[in-house]
Formats: sequence, C-alpha cells, structure tokens
Amino acid sequence: MPTVVGVAFKKAGKVYNFGTNGLELREGMNVIAHTKRGWKMGMVVTNPKEITEEEIIGDFCEVDRIATRADIEKVKRHPAIAAEHFKVCEQKIAEHGLPMRLLSAELSFDESMITFFFAAENRVDFRELVRDVAGAIHLKVQLMQIGVRDEAKLIGGYGSCGRQLCCSLFMSDLSVSVSMKMAKDQSLFLNPAKFSGCCGKLMCCLKFENEFYSQMQSALPAVGVYLNTDKGVCKVKEYNYIAGTAILVGEEGSSFTVPLAKLNMEGLCRKHGIHTENCDENCQTVDVERLRELGVMTLKKDEEETPFTIPSYDGSTSISFDFPEEEPESEGKASKKKHRRRQSASKNGNNQKMPKGPKPFTMGGDDSPDLGIVFRDLKDEANQAKKKKKHRPSKKNKPGAPGSPEQKDTANE
Repeated sequence: MPTVVGVAFKKAGKVYNFGTNGLELREGMNVIAHTKRGWKMGMVVTNPKEITEEEIIGDFCEVDRIATRADIEKVKRHPAIAAEHFKVCEQKIAEHGLPMRLLSAELSFDESMITFFFAAENRVDFRELVRDVAGAIHLKVQLMQIGVRDEAKLIGGYGSCGRQLCCSLFMSDLSVSVSMKMAKDQSLFLNPAKFSGCCGKLMCCLKFENEFYSQMQSALPAVGVYLNTDKGVCKVKEYNYIAGTAILVGEEGSSFTVPLAKLNMEGLCRKHGIHTENCDENCQTVDVERLRELGVMTLKKDEEETPFTIPSYDGSTSISFDFPEEEPESEGKASKKKHRRRQSASKNGNNQKMPKGPKPFTMGGDDSPDLGIVFRDLKDEANQAKKKKKHRPSKKNKPGAPGSPEQKDTANE
C-alpha cells in the first residue's frame, strides 16, 4: 500500500494526496510537487498514512523534494510579478472587448506558466486573448473561468454574522449541497435574501448547523402536541433549539417560554404527547438521554442569582461580591456630605466653585492637570469674550463716525 501525505497549495485550499517518495515528511513542512498547473510549492497538512489502491483518485503523483529557504524566498516574489502580468492581461481584455472580469493571477513555481482566473456570466471565447497575452509576457498562459462560490472564496470578505467567510477561512471543499429544506428545518423565514451569502447562494453555515437541528427535532416532541406543566396542560407552539427553550400556549390562550430542562418528558410520546391512547407501533418516545448529550436539559442559573465574581491571576480562587440594594439618602445626610466636600476643598486650597454633576476626571500622575479645572478656565475665557463682544461700541456711537455727536457739532460749525 502506498504511503501518502495531504498537501494544500493555498490557504483553506483543496487537499491532494501525494506520495512521500521515500522522504520523511510531517505536518507543516513545505514541499515541491508537480501538478496540472506546473510545478508548485505546497504545505503538508496531514501526516503520512497508508491507503489502498481503491482510494487513489486520478493520477497518482509524488512529492519531488522538500522546499529550501531559497525556494520560500523565491515564492515570496511571485505576487509582485503576477501583479504586473495581471495589468497586461486586463489591457488585452479591454482591447478585445470581452465580457469577463479578471480576478487573480497565479504564477507557477518555476515561473514558466501563469494562470489567470476570471468570472463571466456566459462562456467566453478567449483563444485570441491567450495568444496576445502570451506574446506580451513571454510565458505560457492559462485562463480558467470559475463560478460565484469560487469567486467569493478567492476574493474573500465578511458575512452577515460579522466574521470572515467560511469558504475563504477554512472550507477546503465547496461541494456542499445546501437546500431550502435545511432553512425550513431551522425555522427560518423562507426568504432567500435573508440567508444568502456574498456569492448569492444559500449560506454554507446552514449545512453546518443542520445536523444539530435534525437531532433536536428527532428527540423532542413534535410541535402541536400537549404536555403537562406546572401551569396545566399546554400546547407546544415553537422551539428555540439554541437557547434550549420551548414556547407553550396555556389553556387561556396566553403563551410563555419555559426551559426544556423544566419539562418532564420521560416516556412521553413524540407524536401524541400526553394523549397516549392514540399511540401505535410506529410511535417513539422522547429521547431524554440524547437531549442531555446535546446539552439542552441542563437548567441554567438565572443571572440575577449569580454573584459578580472576579477570578484571581492564577485562576485558583475568585472573589465574589454581593451588591445590596441602596437605600435613598435623607436630606440631612446629603447636606452633611455636601458640607464635608466643601471643607475638604477649602483645606486643599481650592476655593473654586465646583460644577454640578459627577466629579471631574483627573489624569494619572502628580503633575497632570485637573481636566475639570482646565475645562472651567476655557469656559470662563469664552464667556469673557462674549461679554466684550456684547459691550463693544457700535459704529454709530463710535467717536468720529458719521452720525455721532462729534460729527454733528463739526457740521453745525
């Protein structure tokens, strides 16, 4: 049986099996191998393992050698070279007037071939373009048209959750089938615009979470059955699988939320609930053990009952604080506190009138100024400037101005 290692040529790229070629390889090593796009440098992402002949897919290739430091420095210069060839290809596309968007360029390890990736709505005849670009850059040229999912993976971006796109972060295989049934099982509104990704397709995370929702649905009672609760017989209206709660409707028609851990579902029929007289051979009971494994049957403590704790530096102990309710102060206590603050201010030599509101923030250090005093000084300067502007004599009353008393006396003389 051949011994192979998994090699990836891009971050979150597809993993290919290559023979070890008798080399001692381990995860994290850079290797040189020959691919359909020429010689390339990749990284070993899985340790060596033996596989059978039936597990070999396509042509079986082996790793040529382990990459050296000079090889790594050579590959670091490739993005700058590819960027120059990218501009040349864009100019040629504009000259030919082809309806295609150039996305990226990838240079082979031996710098003898370059691959351009582009996106287009329809098939494009780019044979003349390949000849012109190859003649301009003097390299073997390949053009590859990719779909919208591969385009999003290549460009990258951020999803509606605020995190980096899954396809560009860790997904090595984009052959993930996502259907509207998954969105329906997860109780999402059947509006594709709400759960479509940057590529316009359904979000891949629907597939990631679908297994959890399927297990929850197969273990819990069906929606619409009746259960016995502390408030009497209630009907199940909806489940919140992530929060581990159920929305029930009482006999009076009012709905309320109850944690799943507070419901007694031992031996309960999933299809008929408490009405066991309608059960048949195909009915199944609620799988409480499976719900415990999923972590939804653990009763969470209310936040109001949990004291505020500060862990120590070593994490061994913690200090908890209980905050008692503050009693409103009487007028006598408030006036005494105010009198004490005035006395402490006079002792410190600061007789300035303190502004209303909270105590002004003071920067750290002995020589740092009190921001409250600085702001008050600036405010006083602004008020004085306003007063000067307000009492400035007008042009009519200015001595020597037309219409002033002095000007009238000279006119009479």
